[in-house]
Amino acid sequence: MKKNKKKKVADPIQKKAMLSTFIMLFPSLLITMWISNMTFAFETGIAISSILLFFFQAVLVKNFVDGHYRLKEES
Repeated sequence: MKKNKKKKVADPIQKKAMLSTFIMLFPSLLITMWISNMTFAFETGIAISSILLFFFQAVLVKNFVDGHYRLKEES
């Protein structure tokens, strides 16, 4: 038996927030992958620190975007 699953309709503000987060983080992801590929064989510390810095930046950007769109939503 199949259960009826309700599809979640994404809020337009959530769509904008996700798109903004993606646009801001995608270049950093590419740079992180590039640096990690180049340096992993020689300097694993640099590769690991670039990956950690990407995740740190992702958290900061996500919090910023959420706060920005939450403020826009209230006004």
